[in-house]
Amino acid sequence: MNKKINLKSKVKSLAKDVIKWSKNDFGLTTDEQYQLRYNMCKACEFWDPTGFNNTGACLKCGCSTVVKIKLVSTECPLIPPKWKAIT
Repeated sequence: MNKKINLKSKVKSLAKDVIKWSKNDFGLTTDEQYQLRYNMCKACEFWDPTGFNNTGACLKCGCSTVVKIKLVSTECPLIPPKWKAIT
């Protein structure tokens, strides 16, 4: 799957995630939560391991995997999501 996300969609997704994150006191996942999310992303058909300088990117939302999965307020963009926000 080589679908490229346009810049406007990436910025919109990032802005939405940052707003949610700010409303959740800028919480970060634990190492265990991070690893669980990372493993789910790596196994997903929409994960691009070469994205963001080989750190990984989601082809569904265009986000950097290593950043998005670190924020407690984010969730997988798939429907249904593979992982949800941590509350």
